[in-house]
Amino acid sequence: MDWVFQCNPKRYDLASELEKGIRTEDWSMNQHRELVSPGDCIYFWQTGSNARLLAVGHVESPVYERESPFGRHRVDIIFDYKITPPSTRAEISEQEVLNSFWSI
Repeated sequence: MDWVFQCNPKRYDLASELEKGIRTEDWSMNQHRELVSPGDCIYFWQTGSNARLLAVGHVESPVYERESPFGRHRVDIIFDYKITPPSTRAEISEQEVLNSFWSI
């Protein structure tokens, strides 16, 4: 299954973390956690006025519980690659496959 994980740069600046070379971390899984499985593909989307697709990765662990400011349910993820340059909302909307995949 494929997932879009979002980040609000006002709360978490994933773009900066990717620049530092981040490869793994845990991520909130507040919705549809009963459907996610290790190996699922993840597209990392930055929201806001500079919305863009930043990276592609995959789920590394089953959902587990650990309190954080972003929610109680977490999954471990691995960033497979950073998208350089990031794809903007306009660029994605021009591509039929990506545009039909998301309603962003």
